[in-house]
Amino acid sequence: MASKLRAKSLNAADIRKESGIAVPEWDITVDVWGMTGAQRAKAIATSRDEDGSMDTGKLAVAVIIATVRDPETGELVYDEGDRDTLLGKSGEVLDRLATIGLRLSGMTPEARETIRKNSETASDGSTSDSPKVSA
Repeated sequence: MASKLRAKSLNAADIRKESGIAVPEWDITVDVWGMTGAQRAKAIATSRDEDGSMDTGKLAVAVIIATVRDPETGELVYDEGDRDTLLGKSGEVLDRLATIGLRLSGMTPEARETIRKNSETASDGSTSDSPKVSA
């Protein structure tokens, strides 16, 4: 039984996506995908200052690098070489894109609360009509 569960979970398409996100300030439309575990760990690690505190500007850019994709190819639009240029862009645009990426990756307070509630429901054996975390 465990091998069936393992195979099913490892083969599941579980990355959430939002398509057609307009960025009029840059005259582009992009897709935003949730981060994988590895992308999430890297985004957090690269967003810490020397004293270990989280730099929210760096986090926003790290999330954008990890989540913004070309709608036609599905490829990431930005890479690490774009970090400094992106840091110089409008904070409003960065926040808008990063917020979508964070939400799709379960990293907003609201997403975490929904996950917590769903987890509590599952652990007490009851059923619920409450929605699962989704885009």
